[in-house]
Amino acid sequence: MTTCTTADLRVALGPGNGAAGSSYYPLFFTNLGTTPCTLYGYPGVSAVTSADGSQEGAAASRATGTTAPATVTLAANGTASALLRIVAALNYPTATCHPATAAGLRVYPPGDLTAAFVPEADLQVCTSASDQVLSVGAVQAGSSPSGA
Repeated sequence: MTTCTTADLRVALGPGNGAAGSSYYPLFFTNLGTTPCTLYGYPGVSAVTSADGSQEGAAASRATGTTAPATVTLAANGTASALLRIVAALNYPTATCHPATAAGLRVYPPGDLTAAFVPEADLQVCTSASDQVLSVGAVQAGSSPSGA
């Protein structure tokens, strides 16, 4: 079975839920191809200034203390998800965080070097790489990732 590539997938951000200074969002990967493909591991995620713009701050860290990676097989039109945590930029000192509004997320499916752009209005991030605002869990089967 082949690994899902960005060209095979629609990547989208689901509705968020807030909790104690952070918001949690399901990051969806839907197979647009006609044959099954697999995903394994953690997506690469970073906030960016535009679809082809610069990265804002640090890329997402891996939330390794949550669900362990497992191979997920996506049938045609099947969906997998990963849990994305976004810490409120206002939790960090303005002098070190240098808060800004990003245009969206650059998302690399696990094992792929080509990114998808996911627009997201009002995404507040720290432009300083020293303040870790984003973290992401491993890809899981289905559209309800656990780990929050």
